[in-house]
Amino acid sequence: GNYAWYINDVPYSNNGSPYLYTNTLKRGDKVVLYATRVGESYAIPTAPLEIKAPEPNVFDNPVLVYPTSTSKAHARVKLKAETDGTYKVYNATGQLFSTGTFTFGEQVVEVPAASGCCFVQTTTADGDIKTTKIIVY
Repeated sequence: GNYAWYINDVPYSNNGSPYLYTNTLKRGDKVVLYATRVGESYAIPTAPLEIKAPEPNVFDNPVLVYPTSTSKAHARVKLKAETDGTYKVYNATGQLFSTGTFTFGEQVVEVPAASGCCFVQTTTADGDIKTTKIIVY
């Protein structure tokens, strides 16, 4: 087969290689490969591949609350965040225990010093809500 690469509709010389090696591509460039199969005389173009800027990092877990169990004597957890937001701590019956804000980094959050469980609900600035159950022993 034969491989002809075009960058912005201009043929790119790579001696018919199926791979495109170049460090001159810029944002907005459109790359098309015209591939000719063995024994055929016509090339089939790929859809244009547009070069874009890397997307900003998107975190699977923008906020991590840990550990998920703690003792009554040390009724606190850590909140590690990749973004800004607010948190609410609820006791086992759903009553609001405390609220606060967080920023990038790590901080300590107090939880109710009562055996059972409580919940830490975090809301990031872009609206991502997550609830973490904490066992208190």
